[in-house]
Amino acid sequence: MRDAIDKLDELRPLMLGMNVPDERYPKYLPINTILSMLFFELRAADAKDSEVLELVRDFETIRVFYGPVVLRGEGLHPDYTGKFEKLRSTEPMMPIFSPEKGMLSGYAHSGSRESGAGHILANLMWGDVNFSGFAFDLLALLNGTFRPGFGSSFHGFDFGGV
Repeated sequence: MRDAIDKLDELRPLMLGMNVPDERYPKYLPINTILSMLFFELRAADAKDSEVLELVRDFETIRVFYGPVVLRGEGLHPDYTGKFEKLRSTEPMMPIFSPEKGMLSGYAHSGSRESGAGHILANLMWGDVNFSGFAFDLLALLNGTFRPGFGSSFHGFDFGGV
């Protein structure tokens, strides 16, 4: 996670300004650039490093940030994908982190820290609907229709026969 954050931070100079319309040789990334992280696997040996959640919680960028997403968790059902999210709370939150399984427990979140008028934390949730959500969000990102905080589609979600 630290290496991925460092890599995205290398783009920071390219986000400090805006190009004039129709710039022939742009200097900056477009204002609608969305940054993301995709990991293929979370191994059990790495799952107990709770600092990862704090790194996600504390990562700030000038552009919209999507993810990170983890396609597989060692020992978890093969259909499960992990999705990290940054959340806000009006109250301080203590971490939820299994000492046995760490971030492979199904759900984990960092402790919160003060940020603006509230508190911010990061969570990691595993589920079989996270991959379809990621896939439809990725399509929306490519089509320019992605809206942070809104679901891109409900296809692939099982609502239990509702």
